[in-house]
Amino acid sequence: NSDESIRIIKGPDRPINTENDRAEILSNVFPVDYIVLFNESTPENIISKLLPDFHVKEEIIIRMI
Repeated sequence: NSDESIRIIKGPDRPINTENDRAEILSNVFPVDYIVLFNESTPENIISKLLPDFHVKEEIIIRMI
C-alpha cells in the first residue's frame, strides 16, 4: 500500500515507515522481482491488471496460476 492508503486504513499516525523505505527493504529480499505501490485499500485492481504468479500479503502467499 502507498502511504496515502495506509493513512486511510490505519489512521493519521501511520505508516511508521515511508512507502519508499518499505519498498527499499522489500527490493532487497530474494526472490522479490517487483514492488508496486497502490493507493486503493486493497490490491485487487492492480492484481487483475498485472496477473502475477504469486501475491504475498503479510505472511500469506497466494498462488495466482
